[in-house]
Amino acid sequence: MNNYSKNVIVPHSYGIHARVAAKIVEITKKYNSEVFIIKNGKKANAKSIVEILMLAISKGENITVTADGDDCIGVVEDIVNFIKGSFNNYL
Repeated sequence: MNNYSKNVIVPHSYGIHARVAAKIVEITKKYNSEVFIIKNGKKANAKSIVEILMLAISKGENITVTADGDDCIGVVEDIVNFIKGSFNNYL
């Protein structure tokens, strides 16, 4: 499989802010796949903090994490699990 996508609802009250975006970028660096986050039809490169922040993702919003490449499943699952998990270290 060279393409994989998964939807996730952002559960955290601060949404995806700078420190969280930085952690998402850090996760993507372990993988070779191209990774994107999509919100309301707008697509951001998940390897760019600025592009992620430009999506202005708030609590309760549904986003799609998608990747193209040989390790696409791993990177999408890692990002989705991070978003679903606790942001306590990133507040």
